Amino acid sequence: MRVIFKIFLIILCLWSLTDLIITNILNIRGFSKFFSTNQMVGFMNKPNFKGKFGGPLDEFYSLVNIGPIGERVSFKIKCDDSKKIIFLGDSAVAGFEVNDNETFVSHFNKNCNKTGFSGYNFGVRAYDTHQVIGTYKRINQTIEHDYLFYLIARNDLKENNVIFHYPRFVKKFGRIFNEKFYKPKISFIENFYYGLRIFISDNFYFTTKLILYTSNFNEIYNNLMKIDIKKIHDTHFTNINFDNIDRTIELIGDLNKLAVKNNKKLFIGFYPCLSVECKYELNLEKIFSERLKESKLDVIFFPLVNQFEKIAISENIQKVSMRFKRDFHLSKLGHKMTYSILLNNFQNY
Repeated sequence: MRVIFKIFLIILCLWSLTDLIITNILNIRGFSKFFSTNQMVGFMNKPNFKGKFGGPLDEFYSLVNIGPIGERVSFKIKCDDSKKIIFLGDSAVAGFEVNDNETFVSHFNKNCNKTGFSGYNFGVRAYDTHQVIGTYKRINQTIEHDYLFYLIARNDLKENNVIFHYPRFVKKFGRIFNEKFYKPKISFIENFYYGLRIFISDNFYFTTKLILYTSNFNEIYNNLMKIDIKKIHDTHFTNINFDNIDRTIELIGDLNKLAVKNNKKLFIGFYPCLSVECKYELNLEKIFSERLKESKLDVIFFPLVNQFEKIAISENIQKVSMRFKRDFHLSKLGHKMTYSILLNNFQNY
């Protein structure tokens, strides 16, 4: 029994050491390493930080660079005469799943001399409208801009009414809600437990994947069989909650007040539907647009879900190619298409 235990211990040590070395050689950074606490937004992209997001066992393995004030670094070219847009939102805007020069914001910058539009990427994973407002307050006097655009993720609507969404994340970094900063608050036991989990996920990539895979047999099966789960629809979003819509419109009103104060124009739109079935998303966009008109806010709404759907149908585009097969974030091709649709909208103003 002792011999077996010693062999197991040696194998465990060799595995851990190998995993640690490879993780660092590949420059794979755990999710939490990309963030830091900030009282104006709760948490933000960690300034002057870089690393690989994802890894060889994920669908993406991208280089992510964060600038000095928390912006996702984008393709740069001199475009002094262009209309400058601050892009705000969550992971859909941040685009960590693709390289710095492949996000839709980078496409704006690559073509700015031809189109007359350039952009700054201030998307942050797990953000909602409260944090978007905090971000604009934090940067509006620092960044020269003409417009601001908020890409609304459908989960933002629910999160705008929940103080402690993503509880472990909030406990570690803090939260801004209704302009109040909730400090990171964690007990000794939680600190040890979460700290251990974060330490493993940040430094032992293959061990983390092993834990995740063994805890979810379906994930192993899907990966082994290379099953495309494009037909799986998120069942958390089936019924439209009008209270969440109205609350989000109220918050957008607060964001617009800041824009008007700076003599800037606010544009908004929903993240495109990348599912096979989009009835819910199309209906949500329609209702949101109607209630936004009723609010009489001087905000320009881009019907991106509807536009994306029409283009996909008319050009016979397989929407799964616009995202990762087991992840609903935009792929390289998805970022290109999103850029094209957004550009067409901005060129009308």
